[in-house]
Amino acid sequence: MSRGNGRSILSGKAIYFITMIFLTLGFVALLALHCVLRNDNYSIIFLFLTMLVSFAINLLYDKFGFYASFALNFIQSMIYIYEIATQGKSTSRVLLVGTFLIMIINLALQFYRVHILSQATNEREKNKKLRSDEISRSLEQDMNERPSLITNYTNATKNGSSVYDYSVMPHLDPLTTLPGRDMVRDKIDRMIMGSTGSVKNDNTSYTTDSKFMVIYLSVDNASKLADCTGNCNMDLFIQNISHRLREACDPSDMLARANDAQFIILSKRILSEDKLESYIDKLTNRILRALRAGLDSLPAVISYGTASYPAQGRDGGALINHAEMNRTICYDNTDKVSYPSSTKDTKPKASASSGSFSFEGMSRDEIISVFEEAISSGNLYMSYQPYYTNERKLKGIEAFLRLRIGNELVPPPIFLAAAEHAGYMNRISSFSLEEALGVIARANEKVQDLSLNLNISASQFSLPDFISQFNNAVSNSDASIASLVLDVPESTLVSELDTIRNTIEKLSGMGVRMALNNFGSGYSSFNTIPLLPISVVKLDPSFTSNIPSRADARILTSSVISVLHDIDISVCATGIENADQYSYLSGAGCDYFQGTYMSEEVRGDRFIASLS
Repeated sequence: MSRGNGRSILSGKAIYFITMIFLTLGFVALLALHCVLRNDNYSIIFLFLTMLVSFAINLLYDKFGFYASFALNFIQSMIYIYEIATQGKSTSRVLLVGTFLIMIINLALQFYRVHILSQATNEREKNKKLRSDEISRSLEQDMNERPSLITNYTNATKNGSSVYDYSVMPHLDPLTTLPGRDMVRDKIDRMIMGSTGSVKNDNTSYTTDSKFMVIYLSVDNASKLADCTGNCNMDLFIQNISHRLREACDPSDMLARANDAQFIILSKRILSEDKLESYIDKLTNRILRALRAGLDSLPAVISYGTASYPAQGRDGGALINHAEMNRTICYDNTDKVSYPSSTKDTKPKASASSGSFSFEGMSRDEIISVFEEAISSGNLYMSYQPYYTNERKLKGIEAFLRLRIGNELVPPPIFLAAAEHAGYMNRISSFSLEEALGVIARANEKVQDLSLNLNISASQFSLPDFISQFNNAVSNSDASIASLVLDVPESTLVSELDTIRNTIEKLSGMGVRMALNNFGSGYSSFNTIPLLPISVVKLDPSFTSNIPSRADARILTSSVISVLHDIDISVCATGIENADQYSYLSGAGCDYFQGTYMSEEVRGDRFIASLS
């Protein structure tokens, strides 16, 4: 049910206007028929019918319906007054009194409805505030009553058992007092350099056996939880989670906050599968406890991934990226989370019993064989989804890499992690570039100035020869570099800005445009947008999915669009699934639209054929 736009029961502009016109014309037709027939025997019947139509308009169309029904009844009363003045008909006096009674009843209905809606709104706001206050009190009390969280960790640090040295890295995340992503990456690099003897004594003591692992732990539905509880309470939840994780972590491990409700654990130990499962269970159970504070339960979507040195990376950035890419998601909505098998040092293994394809357990050669077979058989392919301007004009396409094994589509994070593990990312990157560039070149022969959006992951940006590979692919194709847009994920931009800045600036200097992808999927920040040559921001589907039903989502979205336009950045809404989403975003000034409401994903040949 929607309010504030003149509609209460009916939704959708087409239904709204059609039914409104139908009822209004029906009312006018009844009046006209009554005047033509001038039959006193049917006068009461016509009055009853017009009363029903008047009540229907008033009840179905909120305030606008009340005004419309009142105006129609007023016209009706004027007709009866005219008949009384010119013909002195006694029946017209009865009809006039009946019309006035209908107008009074409509007025009473409107007053009653406004009063009831106001009470209901106030009650909802009151309950929301009480719930929010309850959550805040519970969380604050929970943390205040557990000072051992900080004390134990501080003592562990003082006795030298922690890998984290506060004197070397004093700048902490202000919300959680944990080190940030950059700091843990720097710590890993220091450990690696210290263990290899590349750096002499820098007043930091390292005790590493040249093997350690990174665990990336994430509450993936943090933005939805923030919608349920409020951003301020979500901050308290994150603080509570960080405290509980700090308590649960081994004293020798370093805990850091990556961003949002995502945490990195640097462990000096290479854990066996059983010990890793036990450790993850311990950590995730602490997260669930934090999310129960002040509530019966709060549903969590938790994922984790691991990477070990030196098998999965030779520097801090690569290890963290590898662990992040290896995350496997699992859902829970009650008291516990069933955890994924993870990647167990990211060594893939085939799993038939689970009902879904997995690379776990495969050797490097077996993984490469799977990809080569998929390329030759057409099961590794590019799929394209068109996007359009505000005027429904085709603007361009976004390319997606898909892998089909049997009848199953393998999720991109799964097969990309396997490709990186097998050292196959260069081949994957070359294949996707060549295929997509060929399609946009053919498309621009039929329709000029179409754009091609390519999703570029952090691991691709980290490839040492990515720029030369990209330049060679464009040079060997008929595509114009001006038609290319590289989609950079928001999480990559926020967490890997220092790493990818140089690459992005070089690509921009070549004439390639940049788009910030998945904006709104986490705690989005405008801070990094002006630092890079971003020309388009793509709103994540989770950001716009609540637009038809929630006023706060509509206000936030329109504000974001306005701010981005003020700094000369276009906005593309993705995940558009229905007319209501499109209608609002179009009215709010969104520049481009993409989603199943506009067009499904299609293969390249089918897209080219559709252009003709």
